[in-house]
Amino acid sequence: MELAPILFIIFISLAFILWIWAIIDILKKNFKKQPTSVAWILIVILFPLVGSFAYFLSKKDTRKKEFNPKFNN
Repeated sequence: MELAPILFIIFISLAFILWIWAIIDILKKNFKKQPTSVAWILIVILFPLVGSFAYFLSKKDTRKKEFNPKFNN
């Protein structure tokens, strides 16, 4: 049994999951401007793999960061 077809199927499956995840995340997120979400949807649909990576890489970290300095006295 050859390994190449199995790896190809795994790669395509992971790419499809990433693509669907990106579309769902865009639809759930409340952008400040409506054209932004439409633009991201178009980018992700027209360029599935590259668009999904670009979306997740450009996403801002919305978690609150706590300022907790540790000073030595």
